[in-house]
Amino acid sequence: MKKILSISVLAIALFSCKKSGSGSPVNSITATIADTVYTFNQNILDTTLFQSGTLESAVIASDQNLVEAAVIFGTKSDRITTTTYGHFGDSINLAEFQIMFPNGRTYSSTSISESPSSPFLIDLTSFTTTHSQGTFTGTVYLNGDTTSTDKKVITNGSFNFTNPINKLAL
Repeated sequence: MKKILSISVLAIALFSCKKSGSGSPVNSITATIADTVYTFNQNILDTTLFQSGTLESAVIASDQNLVEAAVIFGTKSDRITTTTYGHFGDSINLAEFQIMFPNGRTYSSTSISESPSSPFLIDLTSFTTTHSQGTFTGTVYLNGDTTSTDKKVITNGSFNFTNPINKLAL
């Protein structure tokens, strides 16, 4: 998961320079985060990478207040498929969510090496060269530190992107 985190940081850096021209509501991440509903449908980026034996995909967007969200899922198998991604003992299918606020505070889900007492789950329902869609739920912690009392519960999470996904993942 540390690799997924580092890849997402790289993606966020790239993403902060990219503007979306469509503004289409279909290309979005929505979630209730600590009882506040967010819709992330600006500055859209999706990417798929293969690194150190793990195939990873990330969908990233921001809202009108420049709060950024990243849904990241990966697998150690040869391709990404529609299944549930999370913190499982086999470490085959991995999931992570990050939310970054303009004040510099970043919350992310637990890493695979830590106890999955409050797992973060992504249910990927569609993944093709032109579409990725799914739902997610879980808890994120300030700086990913599960010992922190500063945490946010994520409910009703969903993402729906029609931007092309790298064919490497299929």
